[in-house]
Amino acid sequence: AATGPLDLQELELAFADGNRSAGRARGSGRWDADGLRLQLDLDGLRPVLVDARGPRMTLSVPIRLNLPGRPLPGSRSARGSGAGTAGPTQAAGAGPAVAAGAALPALEIQATLEGLLEALNRPLSLQVDASLDADRVELRRLQAASGPARATLAGELVHTPGSAWRVRSQGQVADFDPAPWWPGAAGAWRRATHRLNASWTLDLALPRDAAARPPLQVLPSLQGSGRLALAPSVLAGVPVQGEAEIGQTAAQAGSASRRLRAHLTAGGKRLGQEGQADPYGSGAGGRRRQWW
Repeated sequence: AATGPLDLQELELAFADGNRSAGRARGSGRWDADGLRLQLDLDGLRPVLVDARGPRMTLSVPIRLNLPGRPLPGSRSARGSGAGTAGPTQAAGAGPAVAAGAALPALEIQATLEGLLEALNRPLSLQVDASLDADRVELRRLQAASGPARATLAGELVHTPGSAWRVRSQGQVADFDPAPWWPGAAGAWRRATHRLNASWTLDLALPRDAAARPPLQVLPSLQGSGRLALAPSVLAGVPVQGEAEIGQTAAQAGSASRRLRAHLTAGGKRLGQEGQADPYGSGAGGRRRQWW
């Protein structure tokens, strides 16, 4: 006989700093022939009371986790997948169900956060729609808002046979103050004025040995292209504006040469660099120009 579903009828967690409540979490879930599904609702969560380095926020967050294609062992679908047949909820054209020992299917994550940004006394919202498995992390959408501040981000991180990882991303921020979200240590960073306006696009492949090499050696070895545009902004009370770009021109396609161009204006002073290099560090045919 097939194994029936496994139900997690109620889960409750309480967070505290030892003296004060830092919020509660309540959840439920079900594991059956269709896969694993969990629902978790965070209420009145205050991260700063859990960890003093956390942001000063009060949050209410419903989180939904879905792990399709991983049926409960012993269920009718699990037995069918072991025989190479598709489970009842498998999408048409998706191929055979996941067999024992195969790579884990994607974990689907959806979360909608509503709360208060205490440092600015502003309501905030955050929406996340993502999935991940052994070879890929996909962020279909991340959207954050608090007052006039907005941030949007989408991207993916994919493991490919020809490189360690391939990174694709695009996004933008408007009137964004990073300090309430990443407060860091108490001091000038928290007290300073920040207002960032920027956009970016990335499509880069990291070399296999990227983790073992210094960042400046990895930079010319990147395959692909990337661009960051920093519109008029304020960082730590200083007016800033700039742009950075890395990649290949059409004439360089298929060659080892990489182009790097960047400039930044901060407090009326200008710093820039432009040049090209090859990923092996020979410098042959390279040129570089700097100005301040």
